[in-house]
Amino acid sequence: MNDAYVRFRQALVLLAGLLVLATAAPVEAHSEDLKAVITFRPDPLKPGQPAEVLVTVSGANSGQPVPATVNLRLVPQNTTGAGSPEDERARDISLEPADGPGRWRGRLTAPPGGAWTLHVVLRDQGETASNTTPLAIGEGKIGRLELVFPFKGQQRSWWIWLPALLGLAILSILAGVAFWPPGRRKGVHG
Repeated sequence: MNDAYVRFRQALVLLAGLLVLATAAPVEAHSEDLKAVITFRPDPLKPGQPAEVLVTVSGANSGQPVPATVNLRLVPQNTTGAGSPEDERARDISLEPADGPGRWRGRLTAPPGGAWTLHVVLRDQGETASNTTPLAIGEGKIGRLELVFPFKGQQRSWWIWLPALLGLAILSILAGVAFWPPGRRKGVHG
């Protein structure tokens, strides 16, 4: 048998083994929880008046910016407390990227005064986490809101390695055809 062919096949087997080992261990999407810091300007919010919201997303411990996508929704509280995100009076706050990764800016018209709940959803690296906090509109300063999102330890499935495994299989087939000794190819007489 051709020595180059044998060495190439051995290398492919070794690479396949390494990929199988890599897929056996799940991959962590985040090494720590994420934190969102939310501020409103002006503060306090005045019912019916325009306002700006600033959101910064970072690692909860490291403080490093994280380019997560942020969605905000204001929901009026009901007699049981938090209120329903599907409430027809709920308001989405549209955000745009601001200066730098993990920074978002949006504008809103402050809702009627009273008890509201701010629903915050973060999406990053295929993972989603949400949190809520109460807001009192027209009843004093809101201040700086800091919410922690439990991303730490969430794991991705082995399927993220599937494209690499399929590529390896195709490469292995092509290599077998290219390096197969000419005398053993079907239909070749030698």
